[in-house]
This record gives sequence, structure tokens and C-alpha cells, in this order.
Amino acid sequence: VKAYKNHESIPLTNLEYKLLLTFMMNAHKALKRDDLLMKVSEGEDAFFDENTLSVYIKRLRDKVEDDPKNPQFIVTQRGLGYRWNKDVNRE
Repeated sequence: VKAYKNHESIPLTNLEYKLLLTFMMNAHKALKRDDLLMKVSEGEDAFFDENTLSVYIKRLRDKVEDDPKNPQFIVTQRGLGYRWNKDVNRE
């Protein structure tokens, strides 16, 4: 399975892909950091904490956003977590 931005394939690690799918499957819904940590690390041996999650979200934003410093897709909701702010397009 591949992810695309502007009809170009974007390289994602396994964890970035899991994070992207989690966001897209919960479009417009605020996801708490703890919920994201559980979903992304499920079945993985790696240790994750909030700092690690922040790094993965930054990397994912760098890949999917046109302007990662002003995100339109992965939006931070202060005090709540993060939200995928776009409708899911499937081709």
C-alpha cells in the first residue's frame, strides 16, 4: 500500500503509515496523544513516549503538508491532541 501527495508516491515508514491511517480513519475527530501512542505502537517492540510521538507527527507533517509549519491536514488541538482536518479521498 502506498500513500500519495499530488499524484506522487511519498515514502513512509511503517509507523508513519500507521499514524497516517489512524488519522485518516478518524477524520475530523480529536485524538488524544495516549490513544495515538496505543494505536501506533500496537504489536511493535519499540518503546514510544510522547516525545517520540511528536517526532513522528513532525516527520509525517513534513511529508504530507504543503507548509508543515502551518499544517492543514494534521492539526494540533490544544489540550486535546491532534485531528486530521481533511476528508479522505480514495482513488
